[in-house]
Amino acid sequence: MKSYKKKTPLYSVLKYVAILLFVIGIIIVFISDNDQTNYPYYPSQFVQIIIFIISILSALYVFIYVLNYLWKRDIPTLKKDNFYRPIRLKIYLGLFLVLNLFGSTLLALMAKQSTVWMMNGLFSAITHVWGNEQVIMVQIQQKVFENPDHQQSITLGSVRHSYTLIDPAPYKIAAKISINDHQHWLPIHCYIGPSQPQLITYQYNLNGKVSFLGFKCIEKCTLNYRYKTHNHQPVTNQNLIECEELYRKIYQANQDK
Repeated sequence: MKSYKKKTPLYSVLKYVAILLFVIGIIIVFISDNDQTNYPYYPSQFVQIIIFIISILSALYVFIYVLNYLWKRDIPTLKKDNFYRPIRLKIYLGLFLVLNLFGSTLLALMAKQSTVWMMNGLFSAITHVWGNEQVIMVQIQQKVFENPDHQQSITLGSVRHSYTLIDPAPYKIAAKISINDHQHWLPIHCYIGPSQPQLITYQYNLNGKVSFLGFKCIEKCTLNYRYKTHNHQPVTNQNLIECEELYRKIYQANQDK
């Protein structure tokens, strides 16, 4: 007699998760040394469209797959237990649909964001390895504004893993740059200094690697190189830094105390 393994919905899901984790692991190993804070990657317009499409497809696939698994797992049990109670069955089916739509949507959003992060990291690493070194002209538009939360207690993180700290930055900078007529918004930066920093020039050169995937900066990439203090001194990357990075460092320093 031939033996066979019954492929239940749970078995299919676990197999899918195992394959997915293996692929994700390979990508993470490949991009592990890819520092996008100090050496940022700016994807081409073509790549941005590709990443958007793939992330949406990834989210839809996870949503449909998870919802289908939950439906196959729970609906037969609900129908069996409520065979003689059709009204209660309708209520249970309604609650099941709402709860599992919420759960599937949450997992789909996580899949979308993870896909964007991995694709950006992957294309950044590929451009850095195989791109052609080139100096390009960059134009910047920026706005320096006072931080309303300066010296105030702010709460960051998620609901389950939130933390509180004192915001040390008196100024923040919102900026976007134009590379090959394509604009990229930069993360909000925090400036720790006694007075407002001054932009040196609205146009400058960046040295980096270029491919059809985009541009990977490799030298003097951080925003502090574009500013000077009120007394015309260079701004260091300790005084002008991405706000998320600043808050992360403060949190780690508080944890180490």
